[in-house]
Parts: sequence; structure tokens; C-alpha cells
Amino acid sequence: MFDIIFWQILIVVIFLSGYAVISKRSKKIPAIPIGLIILYLVTRIIASIARDLKWSPEWASWIHVASVVILSWAVARLTFYFLIELPLRLRKKKNLPNITRDLILLTGYAILFVIVLRLKSNINLTGILTTSAVLTVVVGFAAQTTLSSLISGLILQIERPFGLGDWIELGEYRGQVVGITWKSTRLLTRQNVLVYIPNAEITNKNFLNYSKPDRRMVARLYIGIEYGALPNTVRKVITQVLYQHPQVLKTPPPEIYLFEFGDFAITYEIRFYHNNFAKEPKIKSDINTQIWYALRRNNIKIPFPIRDVHYKHLERRFLAKELESQKTSFNIQGLLDRVPLLSALSTEIRTQIAELSEIAEYGAGEFIVRRGDLGDSLYIIRTGSCGVYIKKNGTHENKIATIDSGEFFGEMSLLTGEPITATVRAMIDTSVIIIDKANFSKIIDDNPSIYIQLGEILAKRQKELAEEAGRIIADRPSSVNMIIKIKSFFGID
Repeated sequence: MFDIIFWQILIVVIFLSGYAVISKRSKKIPAIPIGLIILYLVTRIIASIARDLKWSPEWASWIHVASVVILSWAVARLTFYFLIELPLRLRKKKNLPNITRDLILLTGYAILFVIVLRLKSNINLTGILTTSAVLTVVVGFAAQTTLSSLISGLILQIERPFGLGDWIELGEYRGQVVGITWKSTRLLTRQNVLVYIPNAEITNKNFLNYSKPDRRMVARLYIGIEYGALPNTVRKVITQVLYQHPQVLKTPPPEIYLFEFGDFAITYEIRFYHNNFAKEPKIKSDINTQIWYALRRNNIKIPFPIRDVHYKHLERRFLAKELESQKTSFNIQGLLDRVPLLSALSTEIRTQIAELSEIAEYGAGEFIVRRGDLGDSLYIIRTGSCGVYIKKNGTHENKIATIDSGEFFGEMSLLTGEPITATVRAMIDTSVIIIDKANFSKIIDDNPSIYIQLGEILAKRQKELAEEAGRIIADRPSSVNMIIKIKSFFGID
């Protein structure tokens, strides 16, 4: 009979040990705490061997008491796992800090140990407690630093100035809290370095918690702008960039302050809220990049720290010549020939349009137009590539098409002022030619008859687009309707 029980227990021990090893290596198998169960079964094996070797009854009694103690601990551990740890994991909430879990379990183990000794043996508990007290005093003097960290760990758990996942800064270290033990707190820095800080050091020093009272925090950027740029214009350009970035919170709104007048530039302070401290350096880098492109498009300069010798008239002439040479080298008129709306116009008119057009540079990720905005410009991609995005079923915007060099969009907005129907965003650094209403009005004023020709071309273009998309439109766009819209938009009598 002994042999059967022995081998049954041994097989169970081997099976549970194998499960424990596999569960630690595989995330698909739940890691159930069965270490104490294995220890209990091993104790049972030892007890069986002891009885077979006919050990003294006193030793057999001790082994029996030890097995009962371990069994009570195993039951307590499994109960704690299934009632507290497993529900937290299933709800995808944060696990309890190790120090909190250990404190609860050790308290429970101590209570169960005393109860089992009281019920299963005739041991003098008073003597044990007295001896433990003396031993505690001796150990306390020998390990004051360790005990200080343990007590500090308990204080941190009671006050909870930070939790797992919070970003804190203590002295030269800044990182995310990834573990709190009895002795130390672990921080993972942005450089992916794990730092162990004794709990006593944390409780004895001031530290910053970037995740309290909530995840929102203010980020600051400073930029120097030339004195010739109007402050309100600078604020408008920078605000547009901030509102385009997906990580910048709209509430509270971003703020731009005129910080100081420097020797060669006006310094502006940019303040915005976000809730992702881990990615703050990347957010700032993206915003700085997009501000650079936005300032360049609006002819706002970031000055060098040099003396400004007043030869502005020479600089203006140089810039005007450079712009003209750029338009020639960029072959704008050649690109206009590829736009069906404009290719049918005469060469003289296309030359006028090329002279009045503007060139703008957009960085990767910047919005060129947003869906729903009121538009009045035609955009032709000179270099680069853009994605076209629309919302489907009221969810986030999905990319439906890519437009590359030589392609265009916005002809309806240019001629009729209709709202933008899709968002267009630069996928890489992109240069576009812009023909807006203000400049196109001069073309129509000089050539009043072309609005009829434009209306016919636009109606044909819209019909072709509808047929390409496979749509059947009840009210097909007619040239008469388009002419009426063009006349109304440009105020032609």
C-alpha cells in the first residue's frame, strides 16, 4: 500500500513541477502558485519514508505538524490568488505591488502557523514568542539599514505617493516605476536602464511624480522668432501646428506667450498639455519639426545670433529673384499642363497662373487640408507623396488613396468654395504648388470669359470622377450649375 501511495504522490509532484516550469516560460498558460502544494507533497513523501524507517514518534510528530502548516499556507496562497490576483488580471488592472502582497501573505502565514502549533502540538507558544522577541532585537541591531528600507517600504504602501506605471524623478534618476519590493523601488529609465533605489532614500528625499494628480501634464518649448514677424501671426501659425498633433490635448487649450525680447530674436514660450510622459521627447521633436515647416511656409524666420546690418532692400531683391528662379526651375507651367482643369486654357493664361502661384513645403505627417474646412485653393504636388483620408462609420480616419508628384486636389474648392471632402496629409516631405482664390481672381478679372470654359471643364471632370467611382448620381453636375457657382463664389455679375 505504501508503494502505491508513494508513487502516486511522486507522479503528482513531477507533474506539478513540470506545470510550474512551463507556465513561467509560456504566457498562454496561467502561472498558478503551486510551490507550496509541491512542498506539502514532498513533506508527505518524507513522512512516509520516516514511518517506514521507524523513526521515533517525536520526529514523526514534527514532520506531521510541518506538513499541516505547509498545507494551510498552500490553501491560503491559492485562496489569495483566486480571490484577488486572478480577478485583477482578468480585468486587466494593475497587479498589487510585491510588498503589499508579501505583507498580506506573511501576516496570514504567521497567524496560521500559530493556530496550527496551538492545535496540533503541545509546544509552549510563550517561550517561542519570547525567544523570537530576543532574536528580533539581535537581528534588528545587525541589519538596521535593511530594516529601515523595509519600514520605508511599508510607509510607501500606506501613503501611496506613487504606484506602478507612474513616472517619477529622484535626484539624477527619472523613470517609470516598474516594481516596489520590501527593500527597494525599481525605475526603468528612457534609456531602458533599470535603477534600484532603496526605499529609505525615497522617503528621506523630495521627489517628483509626473503622473499625479493625473496623467495630464504641461510641456514647454521655447523658440526665437525674428522681430519683423507679427506676434499674433506667430501665435496663429504655432497654434495650428499644435492642434494638428494627435498627442496634444485640446482641453486645456495650448498657449503661446511672448516670453522676452532678446538681442536678435523675440522668444516665445509654447505651453501645451499631453498625457504621455514616456513619449514627451518624441512629441516635442515632432512639434518642433512641424513648426519649422510652418514658419517657412509663412515666411517667418528663426534668426541666427548675428548683428542685423540694415540692407533689407538688397535682401528683398535677392528673395524675389530667388523665388522667380525657383518657379522657373520647378517648371510650374509644365505641371499646370497636367491638370485637366487648367490644361484646356490658353498658354498665356497658364503662364499668368504660374506667375501668381505659391510654393509651400510640408513636413512628413503635416496636414495640408482637413475634411470639413472651407477651402479656396487648388494644390498640385511638385515633389513628395500625400495620403487621402476619410472617416468611415464615424470612426477614425482611414487612408483611401495616395497622391504623388504631378497629381492635384482641391479644384472644387478653388472655383466654388465648397468644403474639403477629405483630409490630405503629407506622408513624406512634400512640396506643393498652391493656386488660391485671391490670385485666381486676378486671372478671371483679366480674362472674364474663362469662367464659362472653367464651368464646362469642371462639370465634365466631376462627371468623370463619379463614373470612375462607380456611383450613380441623380442630379448630375451640369455646366450651367457649375458656371453659376463659379460666378457666385468670385462675385461675377
